[in-house]
Amino acid sequence: MATTSTTNLNFTKPDIGSEANNWGNLLNSNFDELDKAIAQRLVKSVSGSSDVSLTDSESRFAVIELTGTLTGNISVKTFNDGSRPYIVFNNTSGSFTLTFSTSTGTGVLINQTQKAIVYSDGTNMVSAVSTDNFATAKTITISGDTTGSVSTDFSTNPTITTAIASNVIVDADIKSDAAIDATKIANGNISNTEFQYLDNLTGEIQTQLNGKAASNVTNSLSASNLDSGTVPDARFPATLPSANGSNLTSLNASNISSGTLSSDRIGGNLITGSGSPAFYAQRAWVRFDGNSSNSIYGSQNVSSITDHAVGKYTVNFATAMPNDDYGVIVTPSSQANYFAVDINGWIDSSGSLSNNAAKNATAPTTNAVRVAIFTDYSLQWRDTDNIVVSVFGV
Repeated sequence: MATTSTTNLNFTKPDIGSEANNWGNLLNSNFDELDKAIAQRLVKSVSGSSDVSLTDSESRFAVIELTGTLTGNISVKTFNDGSRPYIVFNNTSGSFTLTFSTSTGTGVLINQTQKAIVYSDGTNMVSAVSTDNFATAKTITISGDTTGSVSTDFSTNPTITTAIASNVIVDADIKSDAAIDATKIANGNISNTEFQYLDNLTGEIQTQLNGKAASNVTNSLSASNLDSGTVPDARFPATLPSANGSNLTSLNASNISSGTLSSDRIGGNLITGSGSPAFYAQRAWVRFDGNSSNSIYGSQNVSSITDHAVGKYTVNFATAMPNDDYGVIVTPSSQANYFAVDINGWIDSSGSLSNNAAKNATAPTTNAVRVAIFTDYSLQWRDTDNIVVSVFGV
């Protein structure tokens, strides 16, 4: 009688009463196939880019390790579509894919370095466990103040443990919109800039402030750092040091803004007087030579002399008078003839004193005054070598 084979693992089944004296060989052969199907490993190179079909014998191994360098995407196919499980290790190299499938059906994509448990359902090769989700590294994103669990395909609950290197938290460790900031501390009234003011502190703040205040008052209080305000008497010693004239090195009229100085505090020649009339200052004076180029011997507040004609001059002030209501004294030198003085103008060359031509003379201004020198007996305009003009006013 003939023998038959099992459907999936192809074990030999001798008919009852057949295979006399051959059962031992058939049984031993079945044990070898059973050992191969349960525990033995096949290492097979599948280098290249062509699909690979396993032989009947190769397809009987329980564990199949595929090696070699791939140069293209390939499929590795079993000998038939029989139902059975496999453990497949993709130990190839090269950036290409490997699919483990039945001879005529579809298969399972097994990533490089992945060990997959698959089985044939009689038509197609399918994955026995959902390994695709952990075949490559995955990222778990945790946002906000979150509590809960992470769903996985493992049989036990995973534990996620985080640690901060060196036990130091810096802004780079925290999401940008939640970084360490002054507004997140207390009520946020202290700004980031104000926090930087604390950089140089070496101890308790109030203690340092008290020390600084005492040091500044007792060690460096001087006129140079008293800008304003009032210093109480308690801050001065019981007896103030005496001061005398030798301590006053730069007291002058320009830096005395108000107040009264006694006469014994001012040196030099002073004009003193008594009675109610006030003293009025001389605003300008000049002594010049009217015979030549009107050269000035000496002056104050006079910039120049303008010569209009014989005996006719304008005295120009260096600084303008406050008004033109000032008084003028003109004194010529005494030469051979007796000279008279026409103050504040000249007499026209075609006129005379008798016809009151002096009324045409130019009036004084704040910038200058005109004077004239002439003889009293002939009314002739004359130059002279010494002319003094003094201007007085309030």
